[in-house]
Amino acid sequence: MKNVGMNEMMARILTGCNATSYMISSGLCFWLIERCGRRVLMLSGLSLQCLAYVMVAISIALLDQAPFQWGIVAVSFLFFYYAAFGCTWGMVPWVYQAEINSLAMRTVGAASATATNWLAGFICTQFTPTGIENIGYRFYIKTAYRTLEDLDVYFDRDSHHPTIIPISDKVAKQSKRPLEAMEAEALRVATTKAIDAKLATEHVEDIERVV
Repeated sequence: MKNVGMNEMMARILTGCNATSYMISSGLCFWLIERCGRRVLMLSGLSLQCLAYVMVAISIALLDQAPFQWGIVAVSFLFFYYAAFGCTWGMVPWVYQAEINSLAMRTVGAASATATNWLAGFICTQFTPTGIENIGYRFYIKTAYRTLEDLDVYFDRDSHHPTIIPISDKVAKQSKRPLEAMEAEALRVATTKAIDAKLATEHVEDIERVV
């Protein structure tokens, strides 16, 4: 909650409210799972969570324009996400993975599913706050054929990529290495060579002075 502009006290209160909402929606899944079916719940949950993430991303992108207003929008869709997650993907996979595995593979399947779930949760909780704090909504970009320096240039504060979602930016989604990245690399190489040449000249002058 602090990542979307809320102070510490409000973040704690909203986190508690969100946890309560999540608990209620998780309990609701026990009533829905046999009436709606596993497939319907997972497909509908996927759509609802996707909508929530898109709205949160847009809200974070516009947070600088009106922090309080867009912060409320972001928090509202975070509540929406956890409510949708609780009664669909939060509970259904625990049942589904046990049902589709054979008796011989059920223990291995359950262990693999549990380990994958906790590992993915750890990755999201550890790196998402850092990602939002440093690069905001610009979290996904095609990285094939890019160097680490190329990505630094793309996410630089002075870069000309003010898009809300990178998918609308051709540079972010093209498969080939962008021309601007190659030009930036050529400039870095030229600058480095110039600095090396200057240092070499100063070194020679120091040697001659000593001799």
